[in-house]
Amino acid sequence: MTENPSQDAQTQLHSLTQGAELCSDKPLFFIDAKGEWLYRQGRLPEKFCRLFCSILHCIDGQYYLITPVEKCLVEVSDSPLLVVDYELLESGELSLSTSIGADFNAADFTCFQIEEQA
Repeated sequence: MTENPSQDAQTQLHSLTQGAELCSDKPLFFIDAKGEWLYRQGRLPEKFCRLFCSILHCIDGQYYLITPVEKCLVEVSDSPLLVVDYELLESGELSLSTSIGADFNAADFTCFQIEEQA
């Protein structure tokens, strides 16, 4: 068992991206300030957004969709995911629902930026 889970995650991400070629020098995907995902200026269906958010990674401030064989640049206007609802669970975790219908549980939510929308 690894003593530093963060280091283990970084090692896994590094090994995942080693063989992945960049599919284009220009972003093929764009996530706007409202959390809408676009592919080549066309709105992406939510089912694809949920799928792609599972392979979305931020490396040195740049977002990528990464598979074992390729990675695609993603331009993010503000934040890649917008939390639209949450629930504090008995375990102390937060159950989060996003604007694209993806749900996550977060044990450590100190890294979140919380802003009210007007």
